[in-house]
Amino acid sequence: MSPPLDLHGIVVPIVTPVRRDGTVDVPGLKRLVAYTLNAGVHGIWVLGATGDFDGLTDHERDRAIEAVVEAVGRKVPVLAGCIEESPARSIERARRAEALGADAVFATTPGFAPVSQAEVLTHFRRLKAGTSLPVVAYNAFYATQTPLPIATIRTLAEEGTLAGLKDSADFGDFRQLVVALSDLKDFPIVTGIQFLADSALLMGARGCIPPLGNVVPQWFVEVYDSARRGDWSHAAEAQNRIAAFNAVVRNWAPGASVFGAFFGMAMVALNLLNVLEDVVVADPYPAPTASQKAAVLENLRAFGLMPGAATATPSEVRPV
Repeated sequence: MSPPLDLHGIVVPIVTPVRRDGTVDVPGLKRLVAYTLNAGVHGIWVLGATGDFDGLTDHERDRAIEAVVEAVGRKVPVLAGCIEESPARSIERARRAEALGADAVFATTPGFAPVSQAEVLTHFRRLKAGTSLPVVAYNAFYATQTPLPIATIRTLAEEGTLAGLKDSADFGDFRQLVVALSDLKDFPIVTGIQFLADSALLMGARGCIPPLGNVVPQWFVEVYDSARRGDWSHAAEAQNRIAAFNAVVRNWAPGASVFGAFFGMAMVALNLLNVLEDVVVADPYPAPTASQKAAVLENLRAFGLMPGAATATPSEVRPV
């Protein structure tokens, strides 16, 4: 039987900094983990979409998990991705994660083509049978083309296959999901939609897994702590600040991909914040331009994130 999983709060889907030869920047990754832990986050999610799991070799994935586990030092749970097309591959990744010290694993449905719910059930059941770690489902319908309906989640949760759920699907269905599964008291549901963290917490989510938590983890912790106190006005204030700060990603470049824009901004920001020593964006994403770097610096200064900078309110900051 799997040990219980305490999935709650702000769990950072850690980015994987790389060197110019494509290998993992282990010292940089450890500094990034320490940076988020110092902000009070409640867990680390490694090798998800934000962690560029599909761009790393198996060897580099192992190095990323190992570095995160060492940097965390059992302070918070480490959840490692085993997103693959087949149960056999997912099991292989889960066993590597277990050997490297992860506390839990997560997986999506297979993503190359839509699959049936019978195949989804088989995928997660075989994964669970192949590891002693708790298994969290990652509902990423936007990427996998296969939904995780409430009936399937309930079946897998009630039988003990799943220990929790990260839902990054249509937020319009999130309340229905939380309400429908509210009787499963030991089954945590967290959202992956970072700009609606306060709303999700109000609906009953246990936490949020926000990509921008790599850069401003303290703001997401502020949202969570405010929500826990029932101070929804302050939670909304912090959430609005996060949304305003994201202007630099939204306006990155015409035609930029979602991940290309995010990785570019994150690597520049973390370099300017002295977390990473260099600005390297993994292939195939383009390197940030001088004007993009300047835009990130402008936003960091505007929001008081650079030493000696004055803090602006969201309404005072113009998109760049």
